[in-house]
Amino acid sequence: FHCPRIMFRFILLQIFIIFFVKHVASNQLWTNKCGVKMEVVLSTPDITYLKCQDTWGLSMPTWSVDGDSDYEDVGNVKSVEDLGMSVISINWPLMQAGVARIKCRVWRQDTSAWKKRCGSSHVIRSVWRPEYEEEEKEEYYLYEYGI
Repeated sequence: FHCPRIMFRFILLQIFIIFFVKHVASNQLWTNKCGVKMEVVLSTPDITYLKCQDTWGLSMPTWSVDGDSDYEDVGNVKSVEDLGMSVISINWPLMQAGVARIKCRVWRQDTSAWKKRCGSSHVIRSVWRPEYEEEEKEEYYLYEYGI
């Protein structure tokens, strides 16, 4: 007679785990109704990689960092035209602040029709530089000072 209670708890635990994993995993992925998908692929205290994709495959995404499309002094971009995908790397030591406002944009032919249908053809998010973990700081200190 304890079996239904255990099964219920087990199922409830599974639902909680699935909800938690999906919520945590989706914190670094953003989409809009216009087919723009941007996600953080990797983020370290030294560099962050963000991927942007036109999921409709109609154009190549373009980037701006802190409102400036001339970002070559702080980042690099690599694109795969066949997939409508682009990856930008943000080099944190070259940034003046520990946060960057990243904009990924795709181009649409008739902007008025697209605005009515999907709102915008871009995704803008603030991305923060992760902090070094305490263990990494200790290793750096030991290496730097030859201890």
